[in-house]
Amino acid sequence: MTKRTRVVMIGVLWPLSLVVVGTWAQAQGTQQAVLYTGNDFGVRVYTPTGTGEPQATLVIRVNGRWQEVELKTK
Repeated sequence: MTKRTRVVMIGVLWPLSLVVVGTWAQAQGTQQAVLYTGNDFGVRVYTPTGTGEPQATLVIRVNGRWQEVELKTK
């Protein structure tokens, strides 16, 4: 294989591999959450990766940050 052939192959395969890896990485992190809130109380709705069903968690605002609520039963 000549030096020119190697340079051309690297010039084609390297950008192609970047596109493939970027597309794969973007598909892995497709979890979006929507926050429906009042002043200090809200519901965070999200769809976990790999499932088609949305889930929700209750949240409250503590010192300006949203915290998940842990529900306990007696």
